[in-house]
Amino acid sequence: LFDELIGAVDRRGRTPQHELNWLRLLSFCARPGFGAAGDKERTEQLWGLYELGLKHTEDKGVWAEWWVLWRRVAPALSKERQRALFDAVKPWLSGEKPPKGKPRAFGLPEMLRMLAALERLSPRDKQEAKGWLDVHFKKVGSYWPLGRLGARVPFHADPSSVVPPEVAEAWLE
Repeated sequence: LFDELIGAVDRRGRTPQHELNWLRLLSFCARPGFGAAGDKERTEQLWGLYELGLKHTEDKGVWAEWWVLWRRVAPALSKERQRALFDAVKPWLSGEKPPKGKPRAFGLPEMLRMLAALERLSPRDKQEAKGWLDVHFKKVGSYWPLGRLGARVPFHADPSSVVPPEVAEAWLE
């Protein structure tokens, strides 16, 4: 199904509801990074979608589903691509002014959940993301993102991406 859906990338934006459902289906079908045949090629196709962006940037549901998609495919993304996603949400989570000319990015809870799936981020970036989680905790209402940011044994990343033990211990407090 993924191949059929990604083949329809140009038709995804007929309406906001069309794009929302397309993203939803694509994210259910695209869970690369777990060893399935064709993962590398599918990941490349997905990154092409990232570079295209959304058609309906004014729709909150479409934005939320956009971040859900990237959370689900994060395990297959390189360190550089995970960092690009981190940088993409930073203006909206850090309190900085979003770049001029950029559409408003909705979906703060989904952005925060997506950050937790970016295991290949540096420990410093994870600590910065933890600060954003503190500020916006009520939007997420769960400690799951904190648990993933402070995970001692990552699923896909190497040990150099783990926050130092004293940092994780402080987070537990």
